[in-house]
Amino acid sequence: LLTPGVEAVYGKAYEVSHLDFIELLTDPGTSLLVSVITIVLGLALFAGLDRLRDLAKPVDMGRQIGTAEDGYQAIMNGILGIANWQSRWITGSYLRYHIRIIIVLFSAFLLYILASESTFSLNDIKTPDVRFYEVVILLVIAGGAVTVTIASTRWQAIIALGSVGYGVAVIFILFGAPDLAMTQFSIETLTVFLFVLVIYRLPDFIQFTSATSDRIIDATIAIVSGAIIMVLVLIITSEPLQSRLTPFFSEASLQQAHGHNVVNVILVDFRGFDTMGEITVL
Repeated sequence: LLTPGVEAVYGKAYEVSHLDFIELLTDPGTSLLVSVITIVLGLALFAGLDRLRDLAKPVDMGRQIGTAEDGYQAIMNGILGIANWQSRWITGSYLRYHIRIIIVLFSAFLLYILASESTFSLNDIKTPDVRFYEVVILLVIAGGAVTVTIASTRWQAIIALGSVGYGVAVIFILFGAPDLAMTQFSIETLTVFLFVLVIYRLPDFIQFTSATSDRIIDATIAIVSGAIIMVLVLIITSEPLQSRLTPFFSEASLQQAHGHNVVNVILVDFRGFDTMGEITVL
């Protein structure tokens, strides 16, 4: 039982035997003596703990000026107070304004990186080989997304949202990711099913209308941010992908994890904690 602990302290393999205990008793050494003295002093202090407390009362000024624990608690209360103030200041408006700020700042950051640090020219972007059925799937996804924003009933919104998810799953299949497609199909079906169950418990559908100026602002932000992301994706796909992870997982999956299916090995071994978290969320 002591061998693993001894090896951890010793730093290498070591076999503990009864001769070690005999040698320890006959020639204790400095380490054993210091340990015995420490234990004896600790027991003595514990036995006289009440007496020590009585002796320390006259000089116990910490309770009057505050202890370190009181200071720590004050700091934590201050942090919570600042967080509450910040939350009230940030969340004191409509959700659409928060989404606008997030998208605008993120798009501005990407645009700054592309304009200042990227040496890539738009002339170097390779035109992707788009097939007819890919265009059809893209139109279905885009049409579903637009339909969600203008739907007059919840049923229309659910069906349109489901078409977007299933369209993405079909893209996964076409581009050689059947595992992602299976996950997308499963989650999309479950989401639509849950929406159908919840819809009966919701109040009557109310279609909110916004001002024309707000719609123009939202449409402009959506088009500009979408164009930035599109250019970024085209730049990334135009460069040859040189990933060190692909050969690593191909070699290590069988040697280290003893699995032939690389995708499954990654999910349940190399990133097992992430997968556990995803399963918990689902």
